[in-house]
Amino acid sequence: CIIRDNYAVSQWGYGDGGGIMLSGNSSPVIEFNQITGNTSDSGGGIAVLGTSYPVINHNLIENNTASQTGGGIMVGATAEATIASNIIRNNTTTSTSVFGGGGIALWNHVCSLGPCMDVYNNLIYGNETGTNGGGIYSRYNSSNLFNNTVWGNTAAAGGGVYVLNQGQETPIFTNSIIRNNSAASGPQIAVSGSAEFSFCNIEGGWSGTGEN
Repeated sequence: CIIRDNYAVSQWGYGDGGGIMLSGNSSPVIEFNQITGNTSDSGGGIAVLGTSYPVINHNLIENNTASQTGGGIMVGATAEATIASNIIRNNTTTSTSVFGGGGIALWNHVCSLGPCMDVYNNLIYGNETGTNGGGIYSRYNSSNLFNNTVWGNTAAAGGGVYVLNQGQETPIFTNSIIRNNSAASGPQIAVSGSAEFSFCNIEGGWSGTGEN
């Protein structure tokens, strides 16, 4: 399917999912779609809300825009998702004051027992935000992120990856490439709290097991 040029914008900032919005307890498989040119306040391409748990794989998610968070994909607090083998490129969040996540924004406050989402085999490049996390924005989220390429994204902080937590919800990054991103603060990675990086290829290096 082609899901293109749709809008979900509210004057109060509550427009979610320009292309696709999931809420309640929905758990669809979203695959082999082109999701492009959509606009919302959060989740320009896809917004996952409520207690939804979709599988999002083998999609082209490009040129979507969110004013607040998740230009390509936003997974909200209490929701979960498997995000695999997608091309997530040239998405944007336009705010210069709140949140971020040009490519993907992961929000989840309830995964204190371990990783609650798998994000893997994605190509995340050319995304942009005026705030935090050009490629990936992880906020109080303990996802397992592996085998991803995060390349050529732009932000004010955390050009490739931005992590915010209080040390309790620690995302785990494994076997991923994080390079050629740009930001005034933390061109590749910016962490406020804790994050684990293992066997990743990170431009400029990073402390962790097997890091390069």
